[in-house]
Amino acid sequence: MNHPPLIPRTGLAPGRRTGSVLRYLVLGVTATFLAAVSVQASVYVQQLKLDALCKNAHRIIRGTVDSVSSGQISVGGGSLPTVTYRIKVTETMAGAPAEIVNLTMVAEPKTAIRHGNARREPLIEVPPLEEGKEYLLFTTKPSKIGLTSPVGLAQGLFSIKQQGDKVTAVNGVNNAGLGLGSGGPVAYQELAARIRALRPN
Repeated sequence: MNHPPLIPRTGLAPGRRTGSVLRYLVLGVTATFLAAVSVQASVYVQQLKLDALCKNAHRIIRGTVDSVSSGQISVGGGSLPTVTYRIKVTETMAGAPAEIVNLTMVAEPKTAIRHGNARREPLIEVPPLEEGKEYLLFTTKPSKIGLTSPVGLAQGLFSIKQQGDKVTAVNGVNNAGLGLGSGGPVAYQELAARIRALRPN
């Protein structure tokens, strides 16, 4: 005599049980993906010299942050907070020339990630840009979901400071490991000349 297959007693109808299983699988895959990205970005970021920054950059631009706007994108059934910077470009050293460039990045780590009803924080530590400030940016090629970031995170984001005729640039790790002296701000013209030699358009 044939017996019906045994089905675990979960208290859910078969259709609802299948939907629940699929939902948990999606959330699990999403959480695993986000955790992997987080670990790779925050733990395994190696110190890069200037030639490596140039080699790995999709764009190298100097410009001023014209506006900052928050948003979110859908990832694996959940949502990821983002921030988009509108950059008024004054100089392009690599990549397609443009007067305005919009860079969409993962929002700063204080913002929680939502997937379903769960919260996960933090994700990736991407240095925030400030409206009205001037920067030299080495950015990665946008991903399939439209996200970019500075190459090497803080290493690829240089603040531009001007005092009189003196213009300097310093990144988020005080220029450590770049191969430009012992660290600290450097003359912008010197840095720009090195970049053009390494990455001619």
